[in-house]
Amino acid sequence: MLISIASVFLGAFLSWFKKARPLSVLLLILGYAAALASGFVQPIGVASVIVVALLAWLCNQALNSVRGVALHIIFLVWAGLLFLHVLPGFQNPLIMGPVSFTPDAIPFKMYFNFDKAAIGFALIILYTPICLVKDFERSLLAAATGAILGIALTLLPALWLGAIRWEPKLPDRLWLWSLDNFLVVALTEETLFRGFLQGSLSRLLKGAGGFAAITIAAIAFGLAHYASGLPMIVFASLAGIAYGFAYRYGGLLASVLAHFGLNLCHIFLFTYPLLAPR
Repeated sequence: MLISIASVFLGAFLSWFKKARPLSVLLLILGYAAALASGFVQPIGVASVIVVALLAWLCNQALNSVRGVALHIIFLVWAGLLFLHVLPGFQNPLIMGPVSFTPDAIPFKMYFNFDKAAIGFALIILYTPICLVKDFERSLLAAATGAILGIALTLLPALWLGAIRWEPKLPDRLWLWSLDNFLVVALTEETLFRGFLQGSLSRLLKGAGGFAAITIAAIAFGLAHYASGLPMIVFASLAGIAYGFAYRYGGLLASVLAHFGLNLCHIFLFTYPLLAPR
């Protein structure tokens, strides 16, 4: 398990650097091969990963045509099934928890999602329209602004509504949570919902449609969290708006950092993930 997860983590990190993409691909192949050998991914799961990669490449080849729109829709459907863990062939390992970071919190569990992670890797490596970074300093500014806006739209209302409390802490195994949250959770979700969906809608709608694209992608992002209930759908949608503006003005780096920054603030300073029902 350690070889597969470490290879995927390192491959995900190197995928950000275009010159390191060949090595990134080799590490990702090694990671999924090790997962196959360990039983965490079955052959049908490998086939699903190959399909999502192929669809990402095909979408990259057809952007502004009826065929391109159809391929983008097919990719979204397939990626959505992977994202929601519907497709068979994956036994994602539990790598943390269940653990209560504070006595009043819902127990937290973290799985290493080989199915969900494949979406981000396929897009960042094979789908070139995604804007990785516009200007490094501008991206950092957009990331900070997006994180602050996200905190204002989600954590502060959640605190006011009593869903979380002010509980500063240094969580155990924060390094593992951070690796997974940045290189798998934030990277995958931002690549799919901002880089792919929002970016595609912006090209399709053009002009003022950029703001409509942010809203649609944010709502889709919220709905993807339906399993956690209506409050999470609302808060995730609001956070998605903040991440959408970060992507619009700073590229994928900005939205990933904004996403990770909000999550880091949440786990450091507040009840994580939510208060347990009384």
